[in-house]
Amino acid sequence: MLRLSLRRLAASAGGFSSAAFTGDDGGAYERLKYNQERLRREHQLDSARAKEQHHHSSGVDAQRVGTPASASMSSSPSLEETCCPTGFYGTKGSSSNGSDSATADSVLQRPTIDTYRAMTDNELVETLRTRDEQIRQLRAIYESFHYEADKHFRKMIFDYHDKTMQLSQVHGRMQQASLQINREALSKMRDHQDMMTRDKRIVFTICTLWTLVFWVWVRRHYVKRRELEREPSGAREWAQMSPSITGAGSYNDNVFGSNKRNGRFAETAWEREVRERREAQDQRMQQSALLRNQAELQKAVATQREQQQALRGGS
Repeated sequence: MLRLSLRRLAASAGGFSSAAFTGDDGGAYERLKYNQERLRREHQLDSARAKEQHHHSSGVDAQRVGTPASASMSSSPSLEETCCPTGFYGTKGSSSNGSDSATADSVLQRPTIDTYRAMTDNELVETLRTRDEQIRQLRAIYESFHYEADKHFRKMIFDYHDKTMQLSQVHGRMQQASLQINREALSKMRDHQDMMTRDKRIVFTICTLWTLVFWVWVRRHYVKRRELEREPSGAREWAQMSPSITGAGSYNDNVFGSNKRNGRFAETAWEREVRERREAQDQRMQQSALLRNQAELQKAVATQREQQQALRGGS
């Protein structure tokens, strides 16, 4: 019963899990600790019963044989020589047997089933306690190592995520600033383009109006040379001599034409000079034509007289 309990305790103690501090293990660690405590209590009860039975049997044998109980108890050191209670890699032998101890110290071997069978209950209990202490120490080292490693790992992960978030924020601010700069630049370029387009339209409109006004002013205040040379005789010739500036065939309804004068129009000095020059030229032309006609008439009269005289002389 004792050996079965020891084997169950050894088998259950080896199932340590790091999920006790790394995360939720579904209560496996609590069940393991409960089973260990239960097996430890059973082991203590079995040990107490074994000791009572051993003391009782040793007392009965001493009374029967007549030897003291200490003589029977002296056999335990010889049994303890089979295995050292310090652990699994203990050495066999005692200080009395120097050659065996030297050989055991030089060659460390793993214990076998025969080694455990050769042990007494006290040696097994001491070995189990030593093993439990070593397991506890290893568990403490393992848990502390894993706790520190997990703590540093989590700290590293948190620092990494923190730096990543800060870098993402900086990148987001840079993108936002870049978008704002691009938006402002595009807005300024659009405004500048709108201003240029507006200025172009204004200049084009002003130039168009100025050209039209200048054309009207030139057409109203300056007379063509062919209009000064001769007076038109008909409407068709007048239309050809003074074409309209507002379109073909609209010379009769031309608002800007020089032939449509309103009552507020006043003759300018240049127009008066042109009119007087034209009248003087017409008068000179009429006088010259009259003189030419008179000369031709005189020539014709003289020729006619000569012809009459010649006819009279021949008759």
